[in-house]
Amino acid sequence: MRGEEEGRENPDQGQWGQYRYLAPLHVCDLAPEETVDHIGFLLQLADRELDAGRPQKAHDMAAEALAAIRAYSDPASRVDWLATTGNLYERGGFRWGDAEDKAVAAVLAAGRSATGSGGYREGEVQLLYFYSPGCAECARVKPILAKIQREFPDVKIARHDLSIDSSLMLSKGVCVKMGLPKRHHAIGPTVISAREAQTGDDITERSLRELIQAARGVPAIWQTDPGLRALGGAGLERDFNDLTAFVVIGGGLVDGINPCAFAVIVFFITYMTFAGKSRREIALVGIYYTAAVFVTYLAIGLGLNKVFAYIPGVARLIVDVVMIGLLVLVAVLSFVDGLRCMKGRPEESLLKLPEGLKKRIHRTMTRRTREGLTAAGALSLGGLVALLESPCTGQVYAPIVSRVSRAPAGALPWLVLYNVCFILPLVVVFLCILFGLDNERLTALFKRHIAATKFALAIVFIALAVVLALTSLHYAGRAP
Repeated sequence: MRGEEEGRENPDQGQWGQYRYLAPLHVCDLAPEETVDHIGFLLQLADRELDAGRPQKAHDMAAEALAAIRAYSDPASRVDWLATTGNLYERGGFRWGDAEDKAVAAVLAAGRSATGSGGYREGEVQLLYFYSPGCAECARVKPILAKIQREFPDVKIARHDLSIDSSLMLSKGVCVKMGLPKRHHAIGPTVISAREAQTGDDITERSLRELIQAARGVPAIWQTDPGLRALGGAGLERDFNDLTAFVVIGGGLVDGINPCAFAVIVFFITYMTFAGKSRREIALVGIYYTAAVFVTYLAIGLGLNKVFAYIPGVARLIVDVVMIGLLVLVAVLSFVDGLRCMKGRPEESLLKLPEGLKKRIHRTMTRRTREGLTAAGALSLGGLVALLESPCTGQVYAPIVSRVSRAPAGALPWLVLYNVCFILPLVVVFLCILFGLDNERLTALFKRHIAATKFALAIVFIALAVVLALTSLHYAGRAP
């Protein structure tokens, strides 16, 4: 919240509970543009509480937002906010009671009285403004819009916070429906009229005046088309899937042959051969071992996904920036390792399991093998080794989880796909052992291609850094 009264004590905060310190002002204390921030903040928190599995808190915040919407002065904006709140109620399965019915009736009645029976005044201009919290460019645009609104009383500006999913979907849907260039899609700051859009540096007082004059008297499609959010949601998911599928599949396959992890399975197979295990026994142990690796890594991914979901917007951007820096660093180190492997010096690799951790894994494998690898033993061994290897394989996994944690359809399908790709090399190895590949040829094959694997990892790290940077810029509202 901004303004001279920021931080003022207020004993009555409705249903905010533990979030009272985040909303120190009543709606009646706020300027129109601050009221929009207040409503957006309430709905954003409600959305997060719903994702975190706390429906009662989400309902309380949505109800508080509904009361704020009812008190807001702009009828067009109120109807749009009402749709957003309705989506939250529907997603959370909340009961729609008398209080909600009265709020809806008041909003719709105000809309009819302000615009007449047709819902639109001749000569009136409707604008959509999309912004992102913490975006410096959005902060520049905010006073410009306030000045324009004072200068043109008949201009109605509906403000939308892009950190809320329904706002993202609306932006994408309007842009797709109007055929606007991609640089305007789901990006802040963007101002959209019935005819055109302006984004980022293009938004000035002069350009807004020209935009208003060009749109005067032209009905806005978002006033008449209720399917824009559905259209936008489908478009966002399509955009996300196109890029994410390449990263998830490629990252999973390359991480599955990550030398620091693949060397462990080569050792395991070699030791089982030395211990007199038959090909069938090795393949059977491999099935249980691989299944345990899959389940363990999937559980790690789901845990990381929960962690990323709890990190607030600005802090999440900081985490992404740190992760991008680390990805660039490990890409350079992996490239250096590839050069050393080409020169026959793989033991000098910089990216590898620490010697102490490698010895611990080897000791665990040899002890379990000597004791007799039952199905339960192979499962527990696979889970333990997966946990011990995770600092090495996590260099690829963590950035991918960060990306898919923002997936419109949820992270689970992407995490399953990644881990299927991750265990695929293990499955191939154990099948090859079953059908005649001996451990000597497996070891030779691994050593012959270790340099290529290092270079492939470097490419994956750079690709992940680029994807994560684009994702972060998008959610910061400054994507190109």
